[in-house]
This record gives sequence, C-alpha cells and structure tokens, in this order.
Amino acid sequence: MSIITSTRNTPFSWEAIQASKPWLALTPQQQIWCLRWLTNGHDYIDAVRWAYPLAKEKSRVPMSHEVRQHKNVLRFFEFYKVLTTGAPSREEQIADVLADIWEVPDYQKVPARRLLAQLTGVALPHNKRKPIEPESESDQETPTDRIPDGAVALRDHEGIVRGYKTASGEYVQLPTLEATT
Repeated sequence: MSIITSTRNTPFSWEAIQASKPWLALTPQQQIWCLRWLTNGHDYIDAVRWAYPLAKEKSRVPMSHEVRQHKNVLRFFEFYKVLTTGAPSREEQIADVLADIWEVPDYQKVPARRLLAQLTGVALPHNKRKPIEPESESDQETPTDRIPDGAVALRDHEGIVRGYKTASGEYVQLPTLEATT
C-alpha cells in the first residue's frame, strides 16, 4: 500500500471516535487493544498484554496477530486513518482494489472488478458518459446511440464503448461498427 500524502485539518474528538460505528463494533478487549496500540508506539505485544492480562506469554504473539487481523479492528483502523490523514487518493483506492482482486476468491472478484472499472472510468453511467466525437461531421451513428436510457456504458482502456449493462444487470456486447466510405 502506498503512503497517503494528503492531510486533514479538521479536528476530531475522542468522544466522536467512541460514538462511531467502527468503535462500537469492537469488543471491550479490542477497544483496549486498539487504544493501547495507538498510544504505545504501535507495539502489538504490549497491546495484547493490556487487553488480555490473563494470556500466557507464549500466546501473546499469535493473539496479537489474530486481533490485528480481525475485520472490526481493521475497519476501525481504516476509519481512524481517514480521520487523521484524510481520505485515500484515487490512485490509492485503485491500488487497494487491485490488491483485493488478487487476494479474493474467484466468486468475489466480479464486484471488485466493477469497483475498479468505476474508479478508473472504464464503466460510466450512460447519462454521465464522455461524449464520443465522430470522425466526420456526417450523421454517423455512434455506439452510445444504441445504449438504452438507464444502462451503463462499458468502455475499454481506450475509451471505446464495447457494450453496456442494463438496469436489470444483463451485459450486452455491441457489434463493432465498420467504417463506411
């Protein structure tokens, strides 16, 4: 993951963090662990010592890994990161989606690829598509003329419309247009 360079000047309070959904989703031990980790210089083992005082010394390392990989802890730290450093840039979001595509099982890749298409501008809503200028000023039909209202135009890496997705979720591939002279 890349380093976030944007900063946010908006102050936030600890009370606001404690009232947030990501914080409230944590168990009491996870809250103690997160708070200790934030205040002790990011020492995972020390955070386990505070959150789980009865844990044996040899189990603290695996416990620290388990806690920091828990989905609620990850969500809280993502929320905290946005509060302290600002929202991730478009490039960072794209990098995160690409990393997720590599890590998720095949059945989960479609939603991640759709998000990637939206972030990169490959798939644009029909009413917000980029205008395609015809090569000549004649009344030549463009591929976007054949896309029904409410559908999402699907563009390739060059911005050429290759198909669309209907409102019902069906994918339709457009035939390629032959140049007539």
